[in-house]
Amino acid sequence: MSANASVATAVAPAQDRERGHRSRVAAGYFLFATLILALTVYGFDYYTLGAGDRPSSPKYLALKPSGTIGLKLGYLGLTMFLIISCTPS
Repeated sequence: MSANASVATAVAPAQDRERGHRSRVAAGYFLFATLILALTVYGFDYYTLGAGDRPSSPKYLALKPSGTIGLKLGYLGLTMFLIISCTPS
């Protein structure tokens, strides 16, 4: 009888950890999809321009790789890599 109780106790925390992991993964996917959709809507006219015409666009300073949005996306990518590499497996 006590063996069954110890097995049930040992399984419950693993299920809680997996549920937490799945919710974090789902939240990450939702955040990623929202970010991609927002950038697509905001920068569609900029990204459809040719490479030579982009510097004359009013969105150039924000959307170029070294612009305000480009740098923030780079920092976000770096943070994601650090989280992945520091997470114990």
